[in-house]
Amino acid sequence: MAATAASHGTDAITFQQWISEILDEFQDLVSDLEAVQTKIAEALGPAGQPGDPDRLVIAVDQFISVIRSAITCEQRAAALARHPLYGGLAAPLRDLAQPFVDFFTDFLQKLDDQLPNVDITHHLDLQFTLKGPVSLASFEAAQNAFIQRFFDSNYNLKTGDVVTERFQIARGEQQVGTFSRAAIADNLQNNIFRQDDWYWSEDAKNWQPLSALVL
Repeated sequence: MAATAASHGTDAITFQQWISEILDEFQDLVSDLEAVQTKIAEALGPAGQPGDPDRLVIAVDQFISVIRSAITCEQRAAALARHPLYGGLAAPLRDLAQPFVDFFTDFLQKLDDQLPNVDITHHLDLQFTLKGPVSLASFEAAQNAFIQRFFDSNYNLKTGDVVTERFQIARGEQQVGTFSRAAIADNLQNNIFRQDDWYWSEDAKNWQPLSALVL
């Protein structure tokens, strides 16, 4: 994919790569969770036969490690979702870890239910299916919107207003300062800025009304 870096801050291609890394890590975590589940089953052994407690402890430790990694993955996605310009691409991934947390909660519940009777049953059923894995449909929609907004038809990064992260703002003839997109959006929402205030447009090389700025 050909590209030209944005003139201010993180460029769209770098941001998209960060999101791709999170998605790749998520797929790896799903595979890791399946592998850990197999190890737990092997450690427990066949029904009615004693399991291997040492192997079970190791498998559960690995299980906990996968859950922690999933939570870290979600935290990274949530941080990226706060980006004032590109955050919409990361927004669908903010609940990435929830299926893993639910999986772990079910695991603990099964232990609570079965451990009191293990001397009688001589068996623990700790097999699960990862419920509700993150749907990529909403991410695909966000990615399409992201590409249309920040890339041209040849997948070159657009320049000018669409990728600029800070703008000069004026009211009438009086310049009031330089503000980030997030600050501009907040100030508009709180009626500090008005739609008929002005921003300096890199595209037009002229002052434009704030109503024309895509936030």
